[in-house]
Amino acid sequence: SSFIKFDDKTINVEGMFDGARVRSSESPLVIQGGDLSAAKMFANSTELEELTFKGTRFYDFTGITENSEVKIITFENCDLACHHLDFEAEVTGCIHSGDSLERINIINCSDVFVNAIVNNVKKFGKPNDFLMITIKD
Repeated sequence: SSFIKFDDKTINVEGMFDGARVRSSESPLVIQGGDLSAAKMFANSTELEELTFKGTRFYDFTGITENSEVKIITFENCDLACHHLDFEAEVTGCIHSGDSLERINIINCSDVFVNAIVNNVKKFGKPNDFLMITIKD
């Protein structure tokens, strides 16, 4: 896999790849570490179909793949970077919007993170979304 490593830094990556043509020599592109404000990080991006976050903590993930070509997002060993009530106040929309996202995989993430994903999709998702969420411990 190709990867981007943020270590344990707190970083605002909002819109970092917005509108970008993201080519990865190997799929998926892996984002490793970091305490991220990741709203719209891959919004409107093209050519990237699979994305994995490993050991990442989130302040926000509103529209992280909005209107992009990403079909699969995997969160592995992820958590929130703040209290869940602060997270809920920060998040203003669905983790995705548009029609391309097909699956969210959640692997060995904290319970509070799993709840944040599920609650986000319930609260902000469209009733006709065909989105599969798989959760593995």
